[in-house]
Amino acid sequence: QATLAKLKVTYPSLAEDGGKALLSLQGKVRAYPTTLVLDKEHRIAARVSGEVTEATLKGLVDDVLKSA
Repeated sequence: QATLAKLKVTYPSLAEDGGKALLSLQGKVRAYPTTLVLDKEHRIAARVSGEVTEATLKGLVDDVLKSA
């Protein structure tokens, strides 16, 4: 939580539910870096292996929000 505050992160974090969502993702990442976009149920809605641009990430998040 201290790191999130220091970095001024304004979006929800997997740490906020006591780590339950984070534990459910174990084994889902096989390459680093990997970006996962989760839906409201903490299911993987999008996955990018490798570097991701801000524009790509925004597009993926927007798509997930539209389908919610």
